Amino acid sequence: MKPSFIFPLAALLLLLTTACDDFLDREPLDQITVDNFYQNPGEAEQAIIGVYTPMMDIEWNGKGWQLTEIPSDNSMPGGTDPDFTPIDNFAVAADNPTVATYWAIHFRQVTLANSFIQQVQQMTAITEAEKAPL
Repeated sequence: MKPSFIFPLAALLLLLTTACDDFLDREPLDQITVDNFYQNPGEAEQAIIGVYTPMMDIEWNGKGWQLTEIPSDNSMPGGTDPDFTPIDNFAVAADNPTVATYWAIHFRQVTLANSFIQQVQQMTAITEAEKAPL
């Protein structure tokens, strides 16, 4: 390579490897986060509706009721489902996927409720009277 090409090539490489920090550190504009939400009463009402969304999952595929009714002998497990037979026999292991899913959904709702309470208490855009029913 000729020496006359080395200097421009080195300058070009140096220019291309310089990063622009302010361009790369921008906040995403297409995502809702806790920091850019909870700005008005309407958003607080949307958030409380979101707290209740795990309740739809509690009856995931119609199995939620079975977890509470099979041990009480109000119903019987049909077939030989390996997840529900131990529930009927009161021999549920900690790694049973049905029980794990059931409690994960419930604890998800508790987490959402706690987050909602914390965020609404920190809101300054609404009055205490507007916070009370929430």
